[in-house]
Amino acid sequence: MLVDATLAWVKCGTFFVVLYRIMPEVLYATLAASFLDTAVMVLFLGPPLQKLSSAKMTKSADLRFALVRARQYAEEIVLCHGTGRERRGILRHFEQVVDLDLRQNLWITLMSSYRNLVEWSSGLGPACILAPKYIRGDLAFGAIVQVFMAYGIVRDAFQTLA
Repeated sequence: MLVDATLAWVKCGTFFVVLYRIMPEVLYATLAASFLDTAVMVLFLGPPLQKLSSAKMTKSADLRFALVRARQYAEEIVLCHGTGRERRGILRHFEQVVDLDLRQNLWITLMSSYRNLVEWSSGLGPACILAPKYIRGDLAFGAIVQVFMAYGIVRDAFQTLA
């Protein structure tokens, strides 16, 4: 993890310079998009998923405890005619775990869809900035390739750091 973060910082620093020298506007757009993306992930999508994960872990532990308790006291439960009550309790715990799992999967799907949308649309920003300059002849095609390469590396580094 530390190696990945260090490599991401080095890539960021190196390609910041490349991007700034070729096209500062794209660098500013990259920074703005990366901070916005990170803010959405950290402030809106992350906390509910974290709460669901914690609740699911707690409910799974409750279910395991109920199952172990039922196994340990099986004879007493049968002798006292408590099988229906124990069954309802275990099923309630099981339904809670399944419900939390479904909700967690929904949030994971939402987060993945957001990541895919950001990944898909990330090339549109630089293209909108570079296209007019290329059409006017102010920018060579090689510079466009360099900008897109540097932009992609900086975005990937930000996603690693976030």
